[in-house]
Amino acid sequence: MAAAVAIFSVAFLLLFPLVAQSQQVEFIYTGFNESEGNITTEGAIIIKPSAAYYLNGSEEHQDEIILESGNQIHAWIEYDGLEKAVNVTIAPASQAKPTEPLIFFRDVDLTRFLKERMYVGFSAATGEKSSSHYILGWSFSQKGEAPDLNIYLLPLPPPREKSPSSFKPLITAVIASLSVFTFILLGLLFSLTLYRKLAHHESLEEWELDCPHRFRYRDLYAATKGFKESKVIGVEALV
Repeated sequence: MAAAVAIFSVAFLLLFPLVAQSQQVEFIYTGFNESEGNITTEGAIIIKPSAAYYLNGSEEHQDEIILESGNQIHAWIEYDGLEKAVNVTIAPASQAKPTEPLIFFRDVDLTRFLKERMYVGFSAATGEKSSSHYILGWSFSQKGEAPDLNIYLLPLPPPREKSPSSFKPLITAVIASLSVFTFILLGLLFSLTLYRKLAHHESLEEWELDCPHRFRYRDLYAATKGFKESKVIGVEALV
């Protein structure tokens, strides 16, 4: 890569990002720090307030891209050493490259940073929120635009993690309430049954404790010889 006049283009397809906590992700320029491995630039910078792309080069029709959706996004990063310009363009993986970039840098001279042999890599961050970024494929060109990516030949993205349902706390509360109600109802039924048994319990005198209070039918039949009137002492209702 020549340092005097550098022209390169990088195209990559990624899932960007899968955010653990909901937030509105935006492209916000806070400056580059050379000590951290980034390139410090000085020049005119045009950045759209949020991630979006334009169809047919018309800024009147802007489609917003929700970065935290986890959908596949196609991104292009281009640097023109003659124009000293950097363009960053994004679009859904199913869309062609928009003619209007999302981020546009002017008067960016990278000649003092570009060497004859260098590495190309990626890094990403979303501040305090946790997220995962997956690069499914990328292409690089030192002269002109990077080759187009065939999304049908790229590996499948990792399975998405199920987001916590907003109804889960409600369902948990309903189940807990029903459990408590069922426990109370069972306790009341047990208490009522015990009360009824105690209410119908026979009050016995001392002399009755050693005597049976119930007799089998066949024993009564045998003792009265078939319930003969001469053998029957008294008559009581059988319970």
